[in-house]
Amino acid sequence: MSKEFKFLNDEVIVTVPTDKPKKLKAIKLDDLGNPDLNPTSGDFKPIRVVANIVLEEEGKPGTYLTDLGQSVEIKIRYTKKDKAAADASFKPLALAFWDGNRWVRFVEKHGFVLLPDPDPEKGGVGKVSITRWGDPPISWGK
Repeated sequence: MSKEFKFLNDEVIVTVPTDKPKKLKAIKLDDLGNPDLNPTSGDFKPIRVVANIVLEEEGKPGTYLTDLGQSVEIKIRYTKKDKAAADASFKPLALAFWDGNRWVRFVEKHGFVLLPDPDPEKGGVGKVSITRWGDPPISWGK
């Protein structure tokens, strides 16, 4: 059993298991912080910062969780424009999070996949599964 939290007109969907001993309740999007949108190093170049997701333990407002003890799924919609920007650079569209110093790509260990919409004009969704989280901004990029 799980619970979905939808944000930004369903652009961001977070699915949290509800049948585990540690229940997660309040999920919200906070300000995006100060990620470097023009990094001079690293292999990820942001196109569009899309989310900053905070996970709290049920009954403990303000207690942000980092070790979730369970898998939480995050789906973030990408646009046709996001995909075109990556394609123009001959790089695959990627999703990354800001660790405070650099952009870190979501990769296979995060279960990262792109799920194109049947209508190519609508873009698609990037999906990841996480068990640890530190409240970083998330961006589409190349």
